[in-house]
Formats: sequence, structure tokens, C-alpha cells
Amino acid sequence: MINQIRDMIKRSGLESEITCHGRYSLKELPGILSRTDLVVLPSEFEGLPLSLVEAMQHGVPIVATSAGGCEELADANSDAIITPGTGWEDFVVGFAAMMRRVRNSEVNSVRLHAWTERHYGFERVSEAFKHILTASVLARKTFQRHVSRISAPRGLRKPLC
Repeated sequence: MINQIRDMIKRSGLESEITCHGRYSLKELPGILSRTDLVVLPSEFEGLPLSLVEAMQHGVPIVATSAGGCEELADANSDAIITPGTGWEDFVVGFAAMMRRVRNSEVNSVRLHAWTERHYGFERVSEAFKHILTASVLARKTFQRHVSRISAPRGLRKPLC
């Protein structure tokens, strides 16, 4: 799909206005995002794309396909457009809609940053991690308690686990 996007940019004569960054280093990310009006992710397969979370954290609106966890990022967020499918036609419609919003200054980067901070900020992620860790420890203790109740076969002094 990236080649189709590059072709569309070229046919539209927008090469001077649209940059396809490709790979970049982590050090370059804040500078790139500070100069970015829109982040586009035309994936067919995704988990939860951190590239979109990072863009939103910097107040940059996004357009993405509905692949993987992308849809979670548009939850009540008007500065994120997630297309209904992963096909080219749906993506072009979503891209055009967000480009109109960006050109008309309808994107609120402060609101976008605040939404991302609420859902994916350090406090939220650390609480989720703490919850997962606590549940894992409790599950292990429960498992060990059940294993210790099982008598060892003859000749063994310890349970198999």
C-alpha cells in the first residue's frame, strides 16, 4: 500500500508537502513529530501500534486502517480516523477526511495529547503493569499451594513442580 500512497502523492503534485519518513532513529522522533501535521499507518496487520500512540502523544492526528489494535485508538477520539477496513478505498476516504480537518484547523492537538495521556500515559500503563504483575504473583502462589498438597510419588521427596 505504501507504493500506492507514494504514487497518489506524486500524481497529486504534493511531493513538497508530504513526506514518507520510513525508518528513523528514536532520537529523531520528537523532532520529526514536532514538524508533522498527520501520521498515516496503512497497515494490513498490526498489534497495538506504538507509532500511533507516540504521534498522538505529541498531538499529531492519525489515520490508520482497522488492523489489529488501531481501532482502540479512535475510541471517542475525533482526532483519529480509523478506516472501516484495511483496503485501499477505505483508507483513501479516511485520509481525505483527515486532510480536510487538518487544512481547516479542526484538529485539537491539546485534546489529542490529553486523550493519549489518559489512556496510554505513564500512570495508566504503570497501573496496568502493576495489576498484571500482582495477578501473576497471586496465580503462582495459588499454583504452588495446590502443588504442595499433591503427594509425591514413591521415591521422590519433592513434588514434581
